[in-house]
Amino acid sequence: MVPGARAGTSVHAQSVDLGSSPTYTYLGSVEQLRWGDVLVKMQKAFRGHVGILYLGGVLRTDLIGDMPDAIRQLSPGVLVVIDPGRTDPELGTEKYTQLARLLRLGCGDILIMSPTEMRLFLKANGLDVPEADDGAMLAAAADSELLPRVTIIRGQKASGYPKAALILDGRISLQQGDDSHWTPGAKIGGLQAFNAALIRELMRERSRLTLEDRLSAATRNALIYWSSQD
Repeated sequence: MVPGARAGTSVHAQSVDLGSSPTYTYLGSVEQLRWGDVLVKMQKAFRGHVGILYLGGVLRTDLIGDMPDAIRQLSPGVLVVIDPGRTDPELGTEKYTQLARLLRLGCGDILIMSPTEMRLFLKANGLDVPEADDGAMLAAAADSELLPRVTIIRGQKASGYPKAALILDGRISLQQGDDSHWTPGAKIGGLQAFNAALIRELMRERSRLTLEDRLSAATRNALIYWSSQD
């Protein structure tokens, strides 16, 4: 996107206890989107309720500037899911170090990244990660103190089973969908199908399962949906 260009950016708040999903649509430039524009709507949506706040492409906005204060003003029952999204390579290091600071302050509960994004995130925060070794990258990420309690590294588009890595409390578990013949398409926004399905799965009641089993099931089902849509 051209810097300063105007675009319709929507922020969605999904409350477990409410039938509706309030939406705020911002018509300014993406990089100028700030919490003051959306916080009141988020507070109304979550007041006294449990829900999920999904922040996608947050590195391309100005939301990271005052995120700690904004998150503190939301209900403590809100699960904050962050997908930082791609950013300008020239700004990547600065943005990724800001993201690490926010995560250390407890501003995110679940982090979603691609392997490429995770590698850039680790490097920006001083870790030496081999370029072509995803196993070493996962180990470095899990051993670091940069991540929130839950991180999901969504696999790159590649033929075969759709895959993802779940890191919970520093433990890595590999997940995959059920279509071994999947050939990813070039559909714009195809990767968002995974995120949308993951949010939907996290909303489902699975109280009889352990946290790890709930997250594993949500990730697998999101992979299955992703491969069915792209």
